[in-house]
Amino acid sequence: MKGVSPIIAELVLVGVVVTMISSVFYFFQDSLASTEEVIEEQREKDYCDMSSNFIIEKVNGTEVTIWNNGGSKLNLEQFSAYINNIPVSINLSAHTILDLNNRTIIILISNPSEGDKVRIIGGCDTGDEFLVS
Repeated sequence: MKGVSPIIAELVLVGVVVTMISSVFYFFQDSLASTEEVIEEQREKDYCDMSSNFIIEKVNGTEVTIWNNGGSKLNLEQFSAYINNIPVSINLSAHTILDLNNRTIIILISNPSEGDKVRIIGGCDTGDEFLVS
């Protein structure tokens, strides 16, 4: 009885090693991709939390004055408004970017009444509420 020739044994061994390396590479590539996605989502959330803060200073009829007290400029085109949790259309001034530490007025299409809750939400789902008095 003869054994396996050394050349065939070497080819089988190389095939097993290549298969193992491929499997390990595939496993870690998949793990790294999912970890990278989680880190990217957390980074975006942290950036939004730190940089897109604003305050509703006052509501006068349909005019809502907001102040950018966050860490970056705000894109007003990403803003949405609600009166008592009902979406309301808004009109923006000619400037759609609100610089840091500046104020602007957003015009609501509907006029909130006394006791209504006006809520403005920015691009990162951050926002502020104001109770009309």
